[in-house]
Amino acid sequence: MNIFITVGTTPFEELIRICDNISDDFGHWHFTAQTANSKYIPRKIEHFEFTNKIETHYKAADLIICHAGAGTVYKLLEDGKKIIVVPNTNRRENHQLELCKFLEDNNLALVVYNVNTIADALNQSLSFKAAPYHRDDNSLSEAVQKIILNLYSTHNQ
Repeated sequence: MNIFITVGTTPFEELIRICDNISDDFGHWHFTAQTANSKYIPRKIEHFEFTNKIETHYKAADLIICHAGAGTVYKLLEDGKKIIVVPNTNRRENHQLELCKFLEDNNLALVVYNVNTIADALNQSLSFKAAPYHRDDNSLSEAVQKIILNLYSTHNQ
């Protein structure tokens, strides 16, 4: 199984470190990570900081582990990819948690709130069947507006 890990533009060292450490437990699976400009350098898994060809990695992956960035998540849902979403709780804003709750409530993805349980989610992914995602521009727009309002209120406190 091909596993691709992506953190977007912001380092998420804890996620990369744990995936690197547990990769031996999934020896028959191939892990590749997009790490951003992380200070942690994986020792066991393939990795790179950034690429202009992220779509190639998305297409090749059987499963994608990603941060809870809205752009990444919605792109992967629209592509019909099986995903494990991990909110980066080191960030000031809580929009990633809100997105995770939406994904979980609608059975669109596996959500891991505690990055230390990522191995459990990998095992669970073998039998997980996500609900089909149908893009609804109105609800997507409402969700994005809610996230923006929350970001605005967080920055202005």
